[in-house]
Amino acid sequence: PATVSGLDSSDELLARVRRRAAAEGLDGRVVTVVGDLEHDLPPLDPADLVWVSMVVHHVEDTAATLRRLGDALRPGGRLALTAWADPSQHRLAGVFLDAVAEARATPPVDLPPGPDFFRFSDDEAFAAALRQQGLARPAVSPITFVLRFASADELWNVMLGATVRVSALI
Repeated sequence: PATVSGLDSSDELLARVRRRAAAEGLDGRVVTVVGDLEHDLPPLDPADLVWVSMVVHHVEDTAATLRRLGDALRPGGRLALTAWADPSQHRLAGVFLDAVAEARATPPVDLPPGPDFFRFSDDEAFAAALRQQGLARPAVSPITFVLRFASADELWNVMLGATVRVSALI
């Protein structure tokens, strides 16, 4: 039987994972760790699959993080990553950035610079970053999905909680 390990900075999200695992009868086969991918990734037993969703574009030292994720794979294992598309294709971000530009909003002066949020929006740049860390034959393909919000207030609250940098900008 498979064992699933989960790492997230949100204990609330991990508690939901543990409750779901218990409801599915998977007690003891799901291990969760609170932390962030860049600084708290524990040594992992070699895995068949490592899946990292919507985080890699937030990591400052991408090369070291990708190397550690690759090291966590068994020979023939797969690494699955997701990152945001360019704002021209990801209209939620595009509309937000257009509004920020129109309002001439600037981040607070004391907000430290962060990595380019869209640096992996270019498929070839993303594949090149993976190849540079020894990850063989990377395949990058877009995944399209629709986010639905019940109201403008819900969307606003999601944007406020999206990231530290977005919250500070708003």
